[in-house]
Amino acid sequence: RNYSCKLEWEQNLQELAEKLKDEMETQGGSIAWLCNTVASARETYGLLSKTFEGMGIDVLLFHARFQAGKRKKIEEQVLERFGRNRQEKFPGDKVVLVATQVVEQSLDLDFDHMITELAPVDLLLQRMGRVHRHDNQRPKSYLSPRLRILVPSEDMESFGPSGYVYEPYVLLLTWLSIKDRNLITLPRDMDELIEAVYGEQLAFTGEWEKRLKELS
Repeated sequence: RNYSCKLEWEQNLQELAEKLKDEMETQGGSIAWLCNTVASARETYGLLSKTFEGMGIDVLLFHARFQAGKRKKIEEQVLERFGRNRQEKFPGDKVVLVATQVVEQSLDLDFDHMITELAPVDLLLQRMGRVHRHDNQRPKSYLSPRLRILVPSEDMESFGPSGYVYEPYVLLLTWLSIKDRNLITLPRDMDELIEAVYGEQLAFTGEWEKRLKELS
């Protein structure tokens, strides 16, 4: 499918949670918040549960470390709550799914909006493909596809726990390749972005060239 998704950059977890609360309070929405580690997912789940307390916004947690039986039950719940026909059963839903990479595993999911921690560019594009995936009505705050990307710091000196899951070199190249973009159009931009990170890379000078050499 051909569609464009706006990019927004975030750093402060608490401030982002408050923004999300304000956006969802009246209009609701079916939101994905994707984390790169189970520890990060648990931390985010706890923060959102506290921030949304008493507001009628459900917060769900989905990761690979649940026992098999419970994980299967949660996966079924996720497919029902965020699947193609979700609005037939959950009109006007107010829900945030905090999840790890398990949602990348061939699940046909549709979100009104997505927040994700910085990940390699191919995974970001894959995650983005679940924003406005199907023809569902959207809340006022999420009429257009938007992807908020959480970065660990402005200077990219450290990638935190994500640097143990993905190669810091790839994370830095991903960020450098998309940091000046405010929009990605698929599939038009896909090959260019993949090539910039995994193929014929962009030329960088100064501090960024030095950082890339240190990480390569």
